[in-house]
Amino acid sequence: MSEDLIQLISTHEVDSLYEAVDSFNGRYVFFTHIDDLDAKWVISACNGKTVWRLKADYSYLDSHKELATHLNFKAYFDYLKNACKSKEISIGQVSNQLTVTFGIGTTSIAYNLREASANESKQEISYILFKLADTVTDLNKDLDSTKQKLKDLQTKDVVSNEVSSVLFGTQTKKSKQPIVKRKVGQSLVNPGSRKRRIGGGVQFD
Repeated sequence: MSEDLIQLISTHEVDSLYEAVDSFNGRYVFFTHIDDLDAKWVISACNGKTVWRLKADYSYLDSHKELATHLNFKAYFDYLKNACKSKEISIGQVSNQLTVTFGIGTTSIAYNLREASANESKQEISYILFKLADTVTDLNKDLDSTKQKLKDLQTKDVVSNEVSSVLFGTQTKKSKQPIVKRKVGQSLVNPGSRKRRIGGGVQFD
């Protein structure tokens, strides 16, 4: 069943959700991951000092899905992901318990997290720190790659403009023919003829 859970979480891409959340009690960072030691889905939250978390197995998620009135896991996990994208996540604290709620209204999904022990807190903080560091590294790589692509495109545009200037400029120069001004009396039909008709002007009786 643990393998089914890992596959389920990975397939629906809820193994690395994270978001910064502002609440009445302050700011929190919530995040999810898979615990490799016992193959459970972990939901954690941290306010910079204290860590809360919930470890869920397959049976927990299956029953929680039914309580949330979602027909299948796809709809269940899609709801969580959409709530993250739309920033519809709220966190409330009562005593040592933290409630993370996804969505708004009667269709919302809530998880109750307990305060983690010192050792558990170290594990969760270590995870999110390295996760965020890896994310920043990947973003910087993507940014550098995008900058290089833009630079290459600009270089190609400059070269293309220079080639076009040379080609079309040469054609323009070749196409320019000297304009020969027709002399008075010169034939329009045969301008090369040596015979020229001298204009007689207007005749008056």
